Amino acid sequence: PFDNVKARQAVLHLVNQEAYLNVISPDPKYSSTVTSFFGDGNPVSNDENIGWYKKGGDPEKAKQLLKEAGYAGEKVVILQPTDWAEGSNTSQVLAAELRKIGVNAELAASDWGGLVARRSNKGPISEGGWSIFITSESNFSRGDPAVMPSLDASGEKGWYGWPNSDEYEALRAKWADVQTIEERKELARKMQQVAWDLAGTVFLGRVVGPIARRKTLTGLIGMPEFLPMWNMEKA
Repeated sequence: PFDNVKARQAVLHLVNQEAYLNVISPDPKYSSTVTSFFGDGNPVSNDENIGWYKKGGDPEKAKQLLKEAGYAGEKVVILQPTDWAEGSNTSQVLAAELRKIGVNAELAASDWGGLVARRSNKGPISEGGWSIFITSESNFSRGDPAVMPSLDASGEKGWYGWPNSDEYEALRAKWADVQTIEERKELARKMQQVAWDLAGTVFLGRVVGPIARRKTLTGLIGMPEFLPMWNMEKA
């Protein structure tokens, strides 16, 4: 049913990010909701077109959108990675949320390798196709749509799920040519307006991983993603 944009928007409105974060990372020090298509706290993160977000989700709005999409009980297959606990658990939460609003949701359990093999199938459910899969990615990398595959909306040539928007892609094509950060921020706002209407991706939240170190290890450089090693010293 997710070929229909209103069915995708239904999931966007349905998702209760706090519920997923409780499953993934119960300690609120290490988790937060996220509403910008470009991740949380990146230079181009913004609040354009985020009216869909509601604490606790909005199942009534989701039901309305599903009805408008003409949903008639078609099977929705969620690929469930059994060897990745966070992905497996959140898949189960999503299936339960969808069933509560009348969606015929089914979990297709496999290891991650099986999920990766199946997600390339563009066929119908009856021929091994699928509807939804859950993955994770770097928050920092979402700040650069020029290189991040999941910020692509070029249809058949793009990221799994194959979202397709000529309007979004025309904006994305300008990314490398803008001269200032202010121009890039403005471009990001325009892209986010289109992206959340398209609803090809739905966020479940953001988590960070705590680390521990010996007091004798010095020279760590604070960075949003990878930890550089060259500046470290051990006393």
